[in-house]
Amino acid sequence: MQERPADSTPLTLWERTLDIVSIAVPLAGLALALSRYPELPEQIPTHFNGKGVADGYGPRWTIFMLPAISMVMSVGLMILARYPNQFNYLTVITPENASFEYKKARVMVRLLNAECAFLLFTAVLSTLQGTDGEARLSPWFWIAFAAIMITPVAVLAGWRKKN
Repeated sequence: MQERPADSTPLTLWERTLDIVSIAVPLAGLALALSRYPELPEQIPTHFNGKGVADGYGPRWTIFMLPAISMVMSVGLMILARYPNQFNYLTVITPENASFEYKKARVMVRLLNAECAFLLFTAVLSTLQGTDGEARLSPWFWIAFAAIMITPVAVLAGWRKKN
């Protein structure tokens, strides 16, 4: 592996905002789960099929699994984003392009982190809504899923180096 320069560029306001969202959303999911926990039935939806219909159920304490997974993932990706010089790149990283490529990579990791946190939050919402009637994934889940698929391509396609 080539020796790459360390990342010395400061975080942008956008990156800091994405980090805050990536922590705040799992905490909101945890708060929501805690607030609704006493009224949950003993069995809650724990899995949804490709059509968005619940096809697996488990004990009500499993409502805390998604916020916990989301928090661990968020913290892990925030740590990972601090080391863009360790990522794989399609271009050779040189001292001239390192700052630009590292910033792109850091933003992309943080953006995906925030989107995944929101996706898991919508899964918590769907689970809680599924305890009141027919258990289906919320439309917000599908919007978040589509955003995760489309946003990275759109961001990278629109990202140009300023000369």
